[in-house]
Amino acid sequence: MAFGFWRFIVYFNENLEENCYIYFFKLSAMLKNLGTFVIFLLGIQWATAQNCGPYQGITHLSNITGSCVPTTLAVLGDTNFSSNGGVEIPMFTSFSGTWADGLGYTDAPGPEMLCVSYHTQESWDVQLVLSNATTTAPQSAVMSTILDYVVWDMYDCSATLYPGFNYDRRIALLDFSSYTIPAGVTVVGAIFTLTSDNAVNPDPVGILLIGGNTLLNIGNNGPLCTGDTLELYADHPGTATFNWSGPLGFTSVLEDPIIPNVTTAHAGQYTCIITDSANVDTFYTNVIIHPNPQADFVLPATCENQSGTYSITNATDTITSYLWDFGTTALNDTSNLASPVFTYTNNGTYNINLLITSDEGCTATIDTNVTVHGLPLVNLSNSFACTGAAVTFDPFTIGDGPLSYNWTFPSGSPATSTDSIVSVIFATSGTPLINLILTTSFGCADTFNFPFVVNNGVSPLFGVYPICISRFTFDPIAGVGDSLWVLDWDMGDGTQFNNVDTSIFNYLYQSPGTYNVQMIVTTAIGCIDTISIPVVVEDTISINMPNLLIHSSSVNNNKIDFEVLKPGFNLCIAYTYSIYDRWGTLVFETINDPLNPDVYCSDCFRGKTKSGNDLTAGTYYYILKGNFNILQQGFLTIFD
Repeated sequence: MAFGFWRFIVYFNENLEENCYIYFFKLSAMLKNLGTFVIFLLGIQWATAQNCGPYQGITHLSNITGSCVPTTLAVLGDTNFSSNGGVEIPMFTSFSGTWADGLGYTDAPGPEMLCVSYHTQESWDVQLVLSNATTTAPQSAVMSTILDYVVWDMYDCSATLYPGFNYDRRIALLDFSSYTIPAGVTVVGAIFTLTSDNAVNPDPVGILLIGGNTLLNIGNNGPLCTGDTLELYADHPGTATFNWSGPLGFTSVLEDPIIPNVTTAHAGQYTCIITDSANVDTFYTNVIIHPNPQADFVLPATCENQSGTYSITNATDTITSYLWDFGTTALNDTSNLASPVFTYTNNGTYNINLLITSDEGCTATIDTNVTVHGLPLVNLSNSFACTGAAVTFDPFTIGDGPLSYNWTFPSGSPATSTDSIVSVIFATSGTPLINLILTTSFGCADTFNFPFVVNNGVSPLFGVYPICISRFTFDPIAGVGDSLWVLDWDMGDGTQFNNVDTSIFNYLYQSPGTYNVQMIVTTAIGCIDTISIPVVVEDTISINMPNLLIHSSSVNNNKIDFEVLKPGFNLCIAYTYSIYDRWGTLVFETINDPLNPDVYCSDCFRGKTKSGNDLTAGTYYYILKGNFNILQQGFLTIFD
C-alpha cells in the first residue's frame, strides 16, 4: 500500500545556534508497501552541541493519505513515551517506553515490521512490549543509509519556513514474523538497546510500527443514510492500480475513494478492477443508502404557563427515537418521548427542533416555530375604601387583543360585574378579597385576587426618633395598605412637605424649641385623618474633647473623629474646628455642614496640616465653635 506523503515532527539541535527546535518535514515513497497500521515516534538529534535536555518522546504522525483504521487514529497525538531521562544513553543500555494507557496495536494477519531511524550509524537490539507484560525476542537493527544529504523545506511550530535544509537519514527494517502475538494482546511500546555507534554520543531512537498485510478485498462503510459520506476501500498488500466505477457515472483511480453527502441515487453496485504485478482482478461491493425520515408537527394552542402536548404525524418511516428541543434556555426543555407535554413559562416565538431516528438508523432534524401567547396582566391601584363612599375599579391591563372581564366584589354593591370599569360601594368595613378573571382573545385566561380593606377611619400614626440634638427620624405608621396613601407634613417650624409617600425620612431643625409636627393622611379614595406629635429641640450640647493625638497609633488615636466622640454630632451641628500652634498660627481648620456631614472622617484632623503635611510633635491649641451654644477650647498634645 502506498502511503504517499506524511508529516512528522523531528527533535534536533541546530549545529550553529546550539538550541532546541521543532521542525516539520515531508517524507515520501521510502516507506511504501509497509502495511496498514502506523504509529511514528521520532527523537533524532545532531551528534554535536546537544542542549535539548531530557528527551520526552512523542508520536508525530498526521495527514495520512491512505487507508487508516480507527485504531490508528486513536493513538495519533500520543505524548506518553519517555526515555531513561537523558538526551544521550550509554552504550549497551536500553531506551524504552509505552504509549498512552489503554492504547495498543492489535495484531493483524501477517508479520510485524519495524522501521528504526537515526542520524548516526548505529546498531540496536529491538523488542516489542506487549500488554500482557511480556516482550518479543530481540531483533538486531543495523543501520544503513537510505537518505544521504537530502534537502527539505522545514517549518517550525509557528509555521515559519526554513527552505533548503540539509539532512541525512539511515534506516533498518525488522521482521517479527517469527513471533505471533497472542489473541487479545496488543503492542503497547518498545525497548531499544544500543549495541554500536560511530559517534561519541549516540542519539535517541525513533520507531515505526506496521501491521501485517490483509487479504485482498474491497468493501464500503455502509449501510448509509442520505447525507452521509460513502467510503470505498480496497485491501491490497502491495503496489497496484485501482479502477473504480459505480452509479451516477462514478469513476476513481484512488485506492480508497470517498463520496461525500450521498443520496439514495448513489446506492447500488460498485466495481473495482485491481491490477498488480501478478494479476488483474475485478471485485464488487454493494452500497445501501436509506432515505432520512420525514414528518409533520402536531402543535397545541399555546399559552404561557399552560401545558400542551406535542407530537408528529405523516412519518415516512417507523420512528424509533425522538429528541425534542423546545427552544428555551431552561435545563428541562428537552424530551425523548413521542408525545411530550411541555409548558412555556414566557410568551414569544420559539423554534421547536426535533431529531427523529428511523428503524433503519437514519436521522433527520425537523423544526417549526410556535407562537406562545401571553397571559393577561393586570395592576389594580385600589386597595382601600371608606364605608359608604363609591370607589372606582379601573385596572391597568395588558393582553393579546380585547379582554373579557369577570369581577367579584364580596360585600360590595354590585357584587359581580363583566364591565372593564366598575364603581362599587361597600356598606360595612372589613377585608374583602376582590377577584378578577381576565381572558384574552386567544383564550388565555388568568385569575387575580386583590386584598382589599374597607375602613371606617384611617387611624394614622407616626414615630419620632432623635438622631441627635436637632435631627430627628420621622417614621409614618399609617396602617394597612399605606403604600397607596398620600401624606402632607407640617414640621412646626414653617416647613411643609405635601403629597409625599410613606417613606421614613430625617429632618434637621435649625434652632432650639418645641415644634408641633402634624401628619395628614389621604387615602386613595379620599379618606382623610390627622395626627400631631410635639418635638422638643434642646438649646445646648456638650462633647468630651480629647487632649492628645499619636501619629503612630494603630487604635484610631491618630485622628479627632467627632462621629466617634459623639455619634450623630456631624449630622446635627454646623461647627468649625481650628488648630493653632504655640505661636498662634492657624495650622488646620475644618468646617462641618450638617446637610453635607463628614460622617466618615474624610476631612477630620489627623495630626496634619490642611495640605497633608505631618505636624511636629508638641502642644497645640484647638477651638470648637458651632450652633446650639457650642464653644469648647483647650490644648492638644501631638506625639509621634
